[in-house]
Amino acid sequence: MNLISLDQEHLAIPETEYSSIVTVHSGEFSKICKELYSLNETLTVTTAPEFVQFGVESEAGSGSIKLTQHESGNAEERTMLEVSEGVT
Repeated sequence: MNLISLDQEHLAIPETEYSSIVTVHSGEFSKICKELYSLNETLTVTTAPEFVQFGVESEAGSGSIKLTQHESGNAEERTMLEVSEGVT
């Protein structure tokens, strides 16, 4: 016997085509976020066919880290870029 009846809406994530897909090892992404967090907690991600750039700006200064596509023997350490159109 149900004690509470809840009206639920079915929420779904719509299918979306993305113009930029970046695959980075989670440890590398965590390291980038930790290094840039000391300047600002807002991270800007910019993609281009050749690179992905993570950047921050604050009153104290600015900083950025640029990654290019990197093939590695270990599949987990690869940086893969699939960019048909640059995005910020």
